[in-house]
Amino acid sequence: MKHSDICGQTFGRLTAVRRVGTYKSGGALWLFACVCGGETITLASHARTGHTRSCGCLWNETHTIHGLSHSAEYQAWAGMLARCNDPSARGWDRYGGRGIRVCERWASFENFLADMGARPSADLSIDRVNNNGNYEPSNCRWATTEQQSSNRRDNVHLTFQGRTQTLSQWARELQISPAGLHRRLKRHPVEVALGAGKASQNTPVAARAAKPAALWFGPVRPMLRHAV
Repeated sequence: MKHSDICGQTFGRLTAVRRVGTYKSGGALWLFACVCGGETITLASHARTGHTRSCGCLWNETHTIHGLSHSAEYQAWAGMLARCNDPSARGWDRYGGRGIRVCERWASFENFLADMGARPSADLSIDRVNNNGNYEPSNCRWATTEQQSSNRRDNVHLTFQGRTQTLSQWARELQISPAGLHRRLKRHPVEVALGAGKASQNTPVAARAAKPAALWFGPVRPMLRHAV
């Protein structure tokens, strides 16, 4: 099996020094120097995927010094690293698999916590402002599920009267279901679909009748009756 030379390359807190052997599975074993001054021997593949990020000092810091290994902030940090570095992790295809990376500074949990701060409330999770950007201080925030849903890559954005929102946000404002608004858009232009609003049961019938049918439902189609 041919192994690549990673001498001098840095992975998290580790820098590859030299290859020292072969593991029983066939993987290359390397000696790594840690930023703390320590050393460790591990598989090159473990360093590449983020499975091993330090000589052990990182584990000591996050478990002994911080005592936050079970905190929401630590779980967000660990999940972020897994999605971007481990091909076997859930969601890899949407993150690491399409080139999303974690900045070098955030290989350290302390730096991540210092930059992001404690999670303000339980209904927030980490979110990237630019979905095509990396996990880094300038592109991340604590956001609600609704904010993250509005920030999805596959969202449909509609502009009406100078305002741009997602289809779901317009549906909520119009008090109809997203599916209902989607059906409108398949039949009518955006201006008609969004301008029709919602005919409230409290709206007087005369008021509804006074509004052109084209604004509520789009152009009126002639109906054909069959003679009996």
